[in-house]
Parts: sequence; structure tokens; C-alpha cells
Amino acid sequence: MTSEDYPAMCLNTAHAFASPFEVVFATRTDACWLYWCEDCRHRGQLLDWGAAANFPEIAIHPYAIAEGIGFWQTAALLGSDDMIWMFLGLIEMLDMEIREEASV
Repeated sequence: MTSEDYPAMCLNTAHAFASPFEVVFATRTDACWLYWCEDCRHRGQLLDWGAAANFPEIAIHPYAIAEGIGFWQTAALLGSDDMIWMFLGLIEMLDMEIREEASV
């Protein structure tokens, strides 16, 4: 048997600390090939954007992610849902500004 014969598990650490312990199977991967279930797909979306932008430094009070793939992966794996959603909101605003500037 190879690793491809087994279903991938979601990498969100919250599943591991749930009571009782949860095994949640992944339904998608992100640009870094990390696995996420449907409930955690927003973590993969964060990494997808980071990869497209070459993993820049980004901050929104009170959170920050340093430049580089390792910092982005750590944020996606260990960050709170509140932090992930705040960054996705910031990213959406940044993308809107870029589109507006391009249309002028």
C-alpha cells in the first residue's frame, strides 16, 4: 500500500484537540499541498493567496504574518479562525484596491 491508498486528514490542529478526538478527512489541498476539510478551507484560501503574492509580510491589528512560506504555513496551521478570517478580509480589501487602480 502507498500513501495514496489512504484518505488525507485535515491538518487543522483544532480537530486534534477536540473532545472527543476527531478524525476529519480532507476534501482539498492548497498551493502548499496541505490538506483541509470543508470547514477549514478558509485556511487553504489564505495560503493560496499567499502563494500567488509570493508570501509577503502582512499585518492587521493585532495579527501579523512575516514574509516567507514557513510563516504563512504556521499561521494557517496554528492560527485562530478569527485571525484567518481577519486576514482574508484584509486580502479582499487589498485585491479590490489593486483592481480599482488597474481600472483607472
